[in-house]
Amino acid sequence: MGERNEFRVPPVHRPGTDSGSDSVSDSVSDSVQFDAVTDLAGTMDAIRVFRAAWGEGDAQDVDTYFAAAAHGSYLCVGRLADRPVAAAFAFLSLDPVSGGLGLHSHMAAVLPEVSDRGIGRAIKLHQREWALARGISAITWTFDPLQRRNAWFNLVSLGASVIGFRRNYYGSLDDDINGTDETDRFEVRWLLSDVGTDRTQRFLVDPLPHDQLVAVPADIGMLRRDDPARAASEALRLRSQLVGLELGTHAIVGMSADCSYVLRERVVAPVP
Repeated sequence: MGERNEFRVPPVHRPGTDSGSDSVSDSVSDSVQFDAVTDLAGTMDAIRVFRAAWGEGDAQDVDTYFAAAAHGSYLCVGRLADRPVAAAFAFLSLDPVSGGLGLHSHMAAVLPEVSDRGIGRAIKLHQREWALARGISAITWTFDPLQRRNAWFNLVSLGASVIGFRRNYYGSLDDDINGTDETDRFEVRWLLSDVGTDRTQRFLVDPLPHDQLVAVPADIGMLRRDDPARAASEALRLRSQLVGLELGTHAIVGMSADCSYVLRERVVAPVP
């Protein structure tokens, strides 16, 4: 499974656990060899992983990814016993906070048969090292806020912060994950200096009395497959609860222990 337009990274993290602490996860992810690729053969390996994750769609343009990778963008393939099982693509960008050089991670995927084994985290750490070697201090990406496991992975496990909510950001993707649903997305920013510090857990928060809890479905993928009407209703509910985030009056400060988003009113300094 996967998560395009980042994070269409697969559900690689089970809420309430740390994928890096599981012995099976460690043994599998440690066996995966990650390499940045710049040639056509490596690009085709990445495309095969993307297609296995999302099905045949219109977002896997071989020529574009090959040209981007050959001219300085990030394209990596993770191999297990020489078999491609993971891939990610990112391009250089302007960091939305500092205005300096940034990296926007656009696609990442792990094959379904090896998901939930720490490989998604390993992808991000490889991406982090690649970025730091080029003087980049933060990575951005988007993800579907209805994907609970991705949300936990991005915010709590990695420590990325939500910097925006984008309605129907990519239009209809019409793939195996999103179907024809509108593509509402959170944009997140991952400050790379936070890795390995206690700040990576700062987004697991105890709600304050005036905070708003925004529930996330346990398995939106199952709902989209088995009950599309309810899935669409969940998307509209979440969108309506995030109006304050869109307007800039509220911020997502993290997730609660029950995997709800914690929405908190911003404190506005008085005008002197």
